[in-house]
Amino acid sequence: MIEKNFINYAINFDIASAERMNGEYMLINFESGTYFSVCDVGADIVSLISARVDRGSWESILSREWKIEPSMKLTDEINRFLKVLKDYKLIYEIDNFKVVEIRLPSDLDRTVYKFSPLSTYEDMSDLLMVDPIHDTSLKGWPNREIQQ
Repeated sequence: MIEKNFINYAINFDIASAERMNGEYMLINFESGTYFSVCDVGADIVSLISARVDRGSWESILSREWKIEPSMKLTDEINRFLKVLKDYKLIYEIDNFKVVEIRLPSDLDRTVYKFSPLSTYEDMSDLLMVDPIHDTSLKGWPNREIQQ
């Protein structure tokens, strides 16, 4: 283990949604209307966060699953990725965690190590920020009510 004092994280479900589908994690920040996509190691990291796996065990889990050696480079990549997730308010720090060890979903080909960046999309932000019950016009969703 390279570092012992890791911070644990949880998905910020107060303002975000997150779901894994076919090896890809889709996340939506409903405050900004921005949605995100992440694959490969990043999807596995979001899975670890979602399962509230202790941060101190991530390197060993990812190294085992991706068949790589734990390294400072892996730790640095994880920390950079966590910073991006925090900057978008998709995760927050927690004091406790539920588990130390899990098996990651088998929906990825982990034969070649790949750490893809978080993809960010804002093209549907107006639509995602509409409250379909309260902010619609008499025409119904997705037509917004015009504020006078």
